[in-house]
Amino acid sequence: MPKTKTPTVGGEEVCNEIPMASGRRVKDVTGFRAVVTADWDWVPAATMAALTTMLRAGGYFTVGYPDPDGTDKSAKFSISIPTIGIFKFKDAAPMWHGVSLKMSAQEVV
Repeated sequence: MPKTKTPTVGGEEVCNEIPMASGRRVKDVTGFRAVVTADWDWVPAATMAALTTMLRAGGYFTVGYPDPDGTDKSAKFSISIPTIGIFKFKDAAPMWHGVSLKMSAQEVV
């Protein structure tokens, strides 16, 4: 994929909630999982076709991303099927506009 200038780096809490006999819910926090969302304005149709084929095969993929601590990190991520906007020929090349990917880390820290 072409490099994006606007990745959004966040996280989600990984936990188990258990209802107690008293009615209270107890949360056992395992940790936090990094979630990266990346958006592209225009992506070539051939790149989208190759990406979709690769993602449909499943598994985890190595992704490089900017960490909130200011360093660049790399980890294994599960990547969702991309959300895409409109299809257009731009300068006689087939392109997809408004492509977005959500990636969830395999590791919980």
